[in-house]
Amino acid sequence: MNDQEIINYCLENLEGTVLVESWGERGIFYDFTELDKILPHPVYAWMGWICILNPSKDSFEELKPFLQEAYSYAKEKYSKKKLVKS
Repeated sequence: MNDQEIINYCLENLEGTVLVESWGERGIFYDFTELDKILPHPVYAWMGWICILNPSKDSFEELKPFLQEAYSYAKEKYSKKKLVKS
């Protein structure tokens, strides 16, 4: 996914998300107890991680491209690391 696709996905899926301004800073609060919804990971979102609790079959299918992209990235990164050590 490119940057624009990620932004579009987030904007299309903000239902259940509360946007607030507090202490002069913006915050985004998610209901991390919500089932079957892709959300930013509560701890590792800063690393680009996502999470989903109890995904349905349809949601799992929606996740597959993310999983494939992450796997390909990890594989590529590992192979580069392996080449450097050799």
